[in-house]
Amino acid sequence: MQNTSPSSALGSMGKQAVALEISGDKAAFYKCSFLGYQDTLYDCYGRHYFKDNRIKGTINFIFGDGQSYYETCSLESIAETFGSPSRK
Repeated sequence: MQNTSPSSALGSMGKQAVALEISGDKAAFYKCSFLGYQDTLYDCYGRHYFKDNRIKGTINFIFGDGQSYYETCSLESIAETFGSPSRK
């Protein structure tokens, strides 16, 4: 699954582009790709199993209250910068 929405500026609020939201119990994902920028995989709630997956994003690319297990998954940050934007 890929969200092709363009990347938002660092520190942008409300610019999430979720590629997948999972909100059930006992779901499993095998050999999938979850690609996006901010908030790629929303593991909302429940218990989930991820095996041999590729998950790529920038800021908070895996988030939520799910109780999930990630086995031999590739987690790739594509953020160009890190930290908070300067405030004036």
